[in-house]
Amino acid sequence: MDLEGFVRRRIIKGYDEKKIIAELKEVIKEFKDWGEELSERFSKAVFNEVSTSLKVEKIKDGFLREVLSYPRAKVKMGEFGVGSRGEGDFFVHEKIAEIIGKTKALVDATMLDDAGV
Repeated sequence: MDLEGFVRRRIIKGYDEKKIIAELKEVIKEFKDWGEELSERFSKAVFNEVSTSLKVEKIKDGFLREVLSYPRAKVKMGEFGVGSRGEGDFFVHEKIAEIIGKTKALVDATMLDDAGV
């Protein structure tokens, strides 16, 4: 499941931050055997990441917005042949992990997890 997409759609629809985090926590608990505190922290981290990324789109300075954004391919990963949790998905995440390397993050790229559950 695309957790960032889950949060992004709710932010755009105007849902309250607390409601989004509570809903996300429940979704995570369906798939992960995490306690209340870890589910809460992870949900808040996903919310903060998504809300920060949405702010970039509202920057009025065109140059700064361009520097902080990335070129859009206008193709979905499934259309590109990656699929969801299939061979291509794991291949892509493995390559991302090689580029980034090991970090001190709770869930880092070496875990082949893109915040999906």
